[in-house]
Amino acid sequence: MSVSIQIKHQVAVYGTVFGAVLIVLGLGAIMAGGYVFMNPPVEETPPQETDVQEFSVAIDHSAEVVQQTPLYEPPATVENQPVYFINGTPTLRLHAVTDMPDDREINVTHELRLYREVSFQDTLFWDEQETLAIDSAVVEDGQLLVEADLEIESVAGRNAEIRQLVDGIGSVSTGIQLRTIYETESVEGDAYEGELLAQSELEITDRAYWLSDEPSASSTESVTIPGSVDEQPPDTTVVGALGALAILLIGGGIGLIVWSARTADVRELEEQVYRSRYDEWISEGDFPTNAGKQYVYISSLEDLVDIAIDTGKRVIHDPDLETYGVVDDDLVYYHARDPMTIDSWVNFTRDSS
Repeated sequence: MSVSIQIKHQVAVYGTVFGAVLIVLGLGAIMAGGYVFMNPPVEETPPQETDVQEFSVAIDHSAEVVQQTPLYEPPATVENQPVYFINGTPTLRLHAVTDMPDDREINVTHELRLYREVSFQDTLFWDEQETLAIDSAVVEDGQLLVEADLEIESVAGRNAEIRQLVDGIGSVSTGIQLRTIYETESVEGDAYEGELLAQSELEITDRAYWLSDEPSASSTESVTIPGSVDEQPPDTTVVGALGALAILLIGGGIGLIVWSARTADVRELEEQVYRSRYDEWISEGDFPTNAGKQYVYISSLEDLVDIAIDTGKRVIHDPDLETYGVVDDDLVYYHARDPMTIDSWVNFTRDSS
């Protein structure tokens, strides 16, 4: 069976539907092109952090060994120990240090303090602060050092006085605290300022003392550049391609509908399909025009081939009359596009069955 005949037949039968589908697709391409044109791409730049600077402070500590013990032998200095012993290292030296940007001048103020707090049922109701050292300076290398000595026995004596007053009622805590205030000079219009607070409780027993935490604090400063959304020009290549596709689809759809409605002969194409499909049952020959026979019109070539198969006959195709026939004794079954096509050749009474 010829593929081209089948395609022509399908197009002839469904041409209007196919054409309508192509037109709808073409309209969809126009809408898509319009959407692309009206909604151009955008380039989004997220917010950016610039001039990121770190500011940090810490309290280091050390003690000189003033008395020989099984652990230490003077002269010696022990640093950043987890615990110190009062008999060998009675004085704690505190070192408040900064680590700040060194690419600009910074106004820095260090205040190193000793604090005591008294609480009742976890509620603070009394406190005192003692300034151990304070210094302000403009630093260019990011470093400012403040030092102070803390006599542990003196601190313990003051703690004992307060505990005696609140014994059994309140709890006393002692600690050191470093308060650092910084303010930078403007660099490219940006200046930073802030406050850092590093602290730790100071635990003291009758034999030893220690800091419960490693006192330090830090902060990060930066300038945020707001993000932006920049609209790009429409992609004319895509718009043009969609427009061209729309023209092809709509033009093809209209052409297919017109061809199907005005040009395509469905019955002729259908006959060609059947002729190609049942070619082995059809022979070229002369249509019998004997008036003594009875002629029965069959509405389709396919049905005529079924009769030929049932009767064991062949289908005769007369190209001059453009008629197909099956002769079965005195009966002639025939099919033609025009049922009246053989009236001028034979004289008979047509059987309407």
